[in-house]
Amino acid sequence: MSTESFRAAVFAEIDAFMSTNHPDINMAWENGPEVDEASVTKGIVEVELRFYSASLAEVGVNSANRHTGAIALWVYTRQTSGTEVGDLICDGLARLLKQRRLGSAMTRAPQRLVPSPAKGWYRTGVTVPFLLDVR
Repeated sequence: MSTESFRAAVFAEIDAFMSTNHPDINMAWENGPEVDEASVTKGIVEVELRFYSASLAEVGVNSANRHTGAIALWVYTRQTSGTEVGDLICDGLARLLKQRRLGSAMTRAPQRLVPSPAKGWYRTGVTVPFLLDVR
């Protein structure tokens, strides 16, 4: 599985979940168009793959590289709307991505991020570590 195939698989899973469970939340995809904050009513979910390191997964001529990284998900809701929606989205995405096999990748235990105010928004999130083998 290539890194682009992995990215596409992760984004498809998240998109299907959000379309079904939170269709009124705007999505901000890595390398995608920016969201116009002024037009957002409910919130924004920002999705990004972060690659941290790589090593050989096996020995041989056509050996795989094993990449480590995390799926980073930030949820922004208006400070005036409270924390419930952000927490529901983070909990749902954590359940969706926990210990999943996606091609040659395996996700690990999600970690919730420290919530904080950010310029009129309430920001919370979750990261999901992964291992990805690429030939």
